[in-house]
Amino acid sequence: WLLDLDADSEEDLADCMSRLRKWQQEKNGASRVFVDALKALDAFVAALAGLNGSARKLRAAVGSSSALAASLPIAAEAARADTGAFAQPQQLARIASLACALRHAAELAAPASFLVTMADAPLERWGMEAIKRRLDERLPQVAVELCPDPTTSSDVGGKDVLASCDTAEKLEELVTDTLRAIDERRGDFERRAGALLQRLWTAVHSDVPPAVLQDVGEAVLTCLGVQVAGRDVAAVVLEALEMAADHRVLHQLGRADASLVSALGDPSVVGLVGALFVTELRARLDLDGLPPEHAQRAEECFGFLRLRYGPLRAREVLDLFAGTQQPPVQLCLRLLESWYDLRLVLDADLLPKLRAVDPQEWYRVAQTHSDAARSQPRSLERLVALIQEELAGVNASIANVLAEVGGNACSLLQDVSQILACLAKKSQFVELGDRPIVEWEREEIRKWSERVESFGGAAVLADPNVLKEAVAVCSQGMKLVKGWHFRETQLLALWVFLGTGADRGRLGQVATGEGKTLIIAGLATILSLGGKFVDVVTSSEILAERDAEENREYFNLFGRTVSNNCDRATEEGGRDSIGVHQTPEQVRKGRYFRDGRAVHIVYGVVGGFQRDLLQTEFGISDIVHYSRKLSREEAAVVDRLHYAIVDEVDSMLLDKADMVLYLSHPVAGLQRLERVFVEIWKIVRSQELEPARPGDELAVEYVSELIRGQIEAGALLVPENKGCQESAPFMNLKSFVYRKLPEYVRSAIAAKAMKLKDSYIIRNGEVVVMDKQTGVEQTSMHWANGLHQFLQLRHGRRLTPEGLKAVYISNVSYFRRYGHQMLGVTGTLGSAAEQAALQRAFGVDFFKLPRFKPERLHIQSCRRTAVCATRELWLGGIRSRVRDMVVHPPEDRGRRAVLVICDCVADVDLVHSELREIVPGAFKYVTSFEPLPLETMAPGDVIVATNLAGRGTDVGTSPELEENGGLHVILAYVPSSVRIDEQAFGRTARKGNNGTGEHIVMDPAGHSLCELLYERDALEAERLKEALEQQLRRIDTEEALLRGFEDCEGFEQLRARVVALQRRRHVQGAELEARSLLNRWAFWVDHVSSLVEDAAASGDRRLLVAEFARFRDGVDADLSRGSMVVEAAEHLAFGSYMAERSMWSDAQQHYEAAAADPAHATAALYSAICGLNLDYRQGREAKQVFKRKLVQARAAVEE
Repeated sequence: WLLDLDADSEEDLADCMSRLRKWQQEKNGASRVFVDALKALDAFVAALAGLNGSARKLRAAVGSSSALAASLPIAAEAARADTGAFAQPQQLARIASLACALRHAAELAAPASFLVTMADAPLERWGMEAIKRRLDERLPQVAVELCPDPTTSSDVGGKDVLASCDTAEKLEELVTDTLRAIDERRGDFERRAGALLQRLWTAVHSDVPPAVLQDVGEAVLTCLGVQVAGRDVAAVVLEALEMAADHRVLHQLGRADASLVSALGDPSVVGLVGALFVTELRARLDLDGLPPEHAQRAEECFGFLRLRYGPLRAREVLDLFAGTQQPPVQLCLRLLESWYDLRLVLDADLLPKLRAVDPQEWYRVAQTHSDAARSQPRSLERLVALIQEELAGVNASIANVLAEVGGNACSLLQDVSQILACLAKKSQFVELGDRPIVEWEREEIRKWSERVESFGGAAVLADPNVLKEAVAVCSQGMKLVKGWHFRETQLLALWVFLGTGADRGRLGQVATGEGKTLIIAGLATILSLGGKFVDVVTSSEILAERDAEENREYFNLFGRTVSNNCDRATEEGGRDSIGVHQTPEQVRKGRYFRDGRAVHIVYGVVGGFQRDLLQTEFGISDIVHYSRKLSREEAAVVDRLHYAIVDEVDSMLLDKADMVLYLSHPVAGLQRLERVFVEIWKIVRSQELEPARPGDELAVEYVSELIRGQIEAGALLVPENKGCQESAPFMNLKSFVYRKLPEYVRSAIAAKAMKLKDSYIIRNGEVVVMDKQTGVEQTSMHWANGLHQFLQLRHGRRLTPEGLKAVYISNVSYFRRYGHQMLGVTGTLGSAAEQAALQRAFGVDFFKLPRFKPERLHIQSCRRTAVCATRELWLGGIRSRVRDMVVHPPEDRGRRAVLVICDCVADVDLVHSELREIVPGAFKYVTSFEPLPLETMAPGDVIVATNLAGRGTDVGTSPELEENGGLHVILAYVPSSVRIDEQAFGRTARKGNNGTGEHIVMDPAGHSLCELLYERDALEAERLKEALEQQLRRIDTEEALLRGFEDCEGFEQLRARVVALQRRRHVQGAELEARSLLNRWAFWVDHVSSLVEDAAASGDRRLLVAEFARFRDGVDADLSRGSMVVEAAEHLAFGSYMAERSMWSDAQQHYEAAAADPAHATAALYSAICGLNLDYRQGREAKQVFKRKLVQARAAVEE
């Protein structure tokens, strides 16, 4: 109720008010009733704080505010009559401040529903949050000043409360004056936000400048064209926001967006402008006079138009609608909906045509224009012109190549034109005869590549003319292998990446279906010819394996070697070229270095690259050859040897920005925890704990206490590792279990509630994690804190030991190793806020390319089935749409093909079963271990899939299907980000083809699709903000401990020192000693996890440094006595190592040390065997001693 204000809670609130009034009449029950009123009012404050951008909740809150504000006199009377009702003086202050705040809320919501509009869209929340924050901070102070402690005041508080009423009235008058001033300037809608914010800010904040705006640097204000000149920072920034609302300076705002977002911590400015646009739309089309659903649809369509085409284009549309010809409202709505659905093209050429004709002709002209624009590819000149339209926004970083040169075409157009001209000429740098490059065959390309490589390759990237010829030769190679040259958009991408003198990493938005795979192949080839090693990082194993194999012939044409590091052989092992079996480590080693030289181009997933790098750096396995290893030191080198090309860069750097690869370190002692997991699972599954659900901390505490009791009573045996108490007390397993018990119990409860075929599946008898964003099985990934083990117990599978994290690397720090030599492509680069986050984290810039043909995708919207309240309606909506498309299509159109993309495997099974009744031949696609069921879809085909078919999958369509309208995509859930949304719809209308798409989703709460998408975007913005601010601080702190920092040696250096010392001493079992050090480190990292969190939050690492010093001192102390082995399971491993080498005395010492722990009593048997081997020459006497030790061992085991 506190966070979901609805009709029921309003009734409760009204009931509370009536009770207060009744008490006022009866003059009794003061304390109880008044406390109830306080609770209701505080709950209302909490409801305001929990609005979370919901227009419905905001409307309800504002609607109730008058009743709450009217309760102030009643509260005053209560204070006068019964001072004992107040437990704390602050309660009275809360009433006063609440009344003031609610009066403001009521007034602010009145004109043009300004705050409601802001709350409707996540990006528009900043203004409301800023005002609320100032109210929360300032008004309680005012109320405290006006309302002394009622227990000491002679007037018992009534007069003071009324004084606060006077203050509220004064503030109300000020707001009214502000609104009147705005109404007088009704024609100047652009400045409403700035004026309103500035007046309110001054009213509630007095003369104190807000701290958050003090951090905004002069550079930001300079970008907005505002001079500070010693003025109040708050006033200056508010003036800048007011200026931003003027469409004449909107183009100045593009480059300032990222800086403002960074400074203010929220995407504010864009949202304020959007709110103003919608306000103006309502006025110009008189939406208040239309049915609510029509007005809402108009706002939804216009909001999409503004986000897709930018504020300048949105302003031009508003100006068109406000023209002197006064177009009919219904015509404007029809155009908005057609632009929203992408039935019509909205480009710079269309609007002048519309202005030149009568409004009654607008739709016909727009239709004719769209048909003509979509019928032929765009010319190179047109593509460059479209890139220039984004000069003030995403393409600002390539402004140097977009400006006209001496009155001639921009350098980008000239350079790409010269590349095309190179095809018609002979080579200017390699003597291969007079044939033009466009006539070359494979042999000539091989010779050209060999000659270029013999020169050292540096000129390919250093000399612009050589680079242009290299791009032309690569284009001819593509023609020989694939059958076509690079298109103009692909040539533009190659040149912007390589030929524009970028001194930082660069990410490009290339629309789905525009040939990102070919662009990556061309980039990798040219960079490799230039002497660089290229790592191509993709979003899934299936894409990496596919792209490496499909482009192998192309790479081989230029003498480039290619491999991948993530196919099944790298996980399970395989056979080499002569049939010899290889381990997974040997397979992966051959993917980086084979036939005596490093592999030029390696495709893979980021986890594969990170795994192999960590295993090599920490001596776990020698995977990456030293000649190809990406070192941390390389990040400081200007001309690095390594380039990263990141495919689907949004998935790597945004969706998985906070991902860390922890190499699970198997610790032998943790195998003894299987009994603990089994006992926890038995209790959690008991009838008594059946109601327990995730978040039930009482159940967590109850189960934890039961397990502790079993351990203390000896019923559940856990090794204590008393031998480590002095130098490594954190390795005591009993203490470890006690510390981890709450996490283990939470994991058990979560495992009981998790759904099979949602976030995990069972494959070949194993629990396999599913990446729902890509639909790919993560076979090498395990959940931590016992969750994986409890899922294994739930499904009766083999229980694998829990692992601890010992070595790790984050996505951020891994990609930072490439420095400015990181390139990336994606079909969905993200919003200005997301680009700003990427820029801060990786130091990259951006560009965006248009399609080679205008998009032909038509997003359909059936409001009847877009959002369904129940699963039955959802299934029925999908079934109905498929029937209309495939089984019984309209007479004027033939049958279509449909791709249904679901959230999880369970939903795929459900939908597939439903559709099989009407389409018996419907296919299902849920596993990356199998290919897409159909390479080319024809009329009548239906595929139901997870998001495995939503990213990177090229779904072909037959000519007959194109004639009928192309592939139809149904997205049957709301993805976690707009990028996944766009990737899914990018499966259709590719390469200039036809296609349609729509959402059919389920929401029991009954929200509209627009509200669901807005809420999704808000949650994603919060996730990204947390990932790049809070999570990265924790990750950086963890990696600092691993790598070292000022005043802290770090584990990497400590390990190197220990290994070097052991090597000099020629220590027996040095490899086991190194593993023992890793075990110790893994326990310690887990032990200080809470300190890591604290240090990340506060920035103070002194406690961590002190803890690491104690860890290091313990290692040094054990080294001084000759061995770091202190844990019972490690003694067992060393005993086995020594026994295999017939070093019986040393083996016996280790076995006896292990047997000292009751949980490892069986080691006494091994010790006895070692003694028999030591004393075998003594014959019968030795056997008698052996028998006595066997009796002791048996007694120890039985005990």
